[in-house]
Amino acid sequence: MPTVLTLPGETLGIAEELAAGPGVFESNGNVAAAVLGQVKIDEQTRSSSVLSIKPLKSPSKGDDVYAVVHDIYDQVALVQISQAEGKTRLAIGNSFAFLRISELS
Repeated sequence: MPTVLTLPGETLGIAEELAAGPGVFESNGNVAAAVLGQVKIDEQTRSSSVLSIKPLKSPSKGDDVYAVVHDIYDQVALVQISQAEGKTRLAIGNSFAFLRISELS
């Protein structure tokens, strides 16, 4: 199978026929690439993924991060991570996290 590169937002198929995997999102019944990279289609599971040419980095345990507090509850705060120290291309996906208020300093 030849290598197929895709651009972010490029339609890979329709959601009824193809499930969205890593590097792919579903919108308005279509499955589209979320990143620039190589398209992989698994015929058995009918799923698609895009392997990024320049992978995004996720925060790791012990990283210093910058975040915005979106909501505060009795025992936790809901924050959205905007940047991690030393990581220039932070993963966009689910950037929300809960912090236990009792563990904040």
